[in-house]
Amino acid sequence: MSGSSLGWFVVWISLLLALSPLIPAESQTFQSAGSETRSGEAQPGIAIPEALAPWVPWVLEQGPNGRDRRACPLDARGVNRLCAWPGLLQLELDTGDGRFEQVWELRAADWIALPGDVDLWPQDVRADDVPLPVVARDGRPAVQLPAGRHRLTGRFQWRERPESLPLPPETGLLTLALDGRAPIAPRLDRDARLWLRDPGQARAEGEGDRLQLQVYRRLDDDLPLRVLTRLELEVSGRAREIQLGPVLLPEGIPSNIVSPLPTRLEPDGTLRVQVRPGRWVLEVASYHPGHVTQVVRPQDLAAPWPEREVWAFAAQPERRRVDLSGLKERDKR
Repeated sequence: MSGSSLGWFVVWISLLLALSPLIPAESQTFQSAGSETRSGEAQPGIAIPEALAPWVPWVLEQGPNGRDRRACPLDARGVNRLCAWPGLLQLELDTGDGRFEQVWELRAADWIALPGDVDLWPQDVRADDVPLPVVARDGRPAVQLPAGRHRLTGRFQWRERPESLPLPPETGLLTLALDGRAPIAPRLDRDARLWLRDPGQARAEGEGDRLQLQVYRRLDDDLPLRVLTRLELEVSGRAREIQLGPVLLPEGIPSNIVSPLPTRLEPDGTLRVQVRPGRWVLEVASYHPGHVTQVVRPQDLAAPWPEREVWAFAAQPERRRVDLSGLKERDKR
């Protein structure tokens, strides 16, 4: 096959994949790996001629990442595929050196950013006790891992412990121990920089984890009906992973998530968030296709979900009349 013919072949299959939403559901026969609906059932795939089906992974690997990411869920923005999910990052830092350990779960091969930067370069980095080469990507040390569950370890060496240590932006769960003492509450700013010179106070025995949550929803009576759910969190205690929700209203379809913390929306509608002390705001956008006759709050919402939510409704009376019921009115404006 000539170079020009191969180019047209790639373009033809790419167009076929791009136009797949236009194919009627009853004619779709190709099943994408790992694709699921909100209820966990497999979605119908794309109708692709049998002779071309073996080429699909090759076409998908021609993208900028060079790999097939169909098994990966969407990230918080709903734009890119999230193939790697971080576990607890454990840091033990002394006067002359330091060590880190973290478990990662990957749905597909991907690059993993490491603690440190060009001035504080991690050394002796290993995945499951196998040495790995560390390269600079976007000014940060990184390693490439295959799909699966992996334990990353590494160490630092310095003449004097620095004032701060840069961490990957996706860092969520974190423990910090200085000079062999008990873990302390880490001071991690919004630029993912961990401050080390002010060790703070060690955690008192029995200190509890607290989380306060307030929920606000804005319903826009558009076509389709759109819902913006705003979650305001106030977190104290340990860095930890929590589950909230289900966040979406029944029959809602997620379209976007904005979060300063590592966040993932599960197929059952619950939100997994790796929180740390501070005040945080998360927003989840969704829509309700078709003719909507009623919108109700999800049932069986457990703590820390509040008993009451604040809803705002943006009506469009020129389109239809809407009657509100079951709500406590606060402001008619």
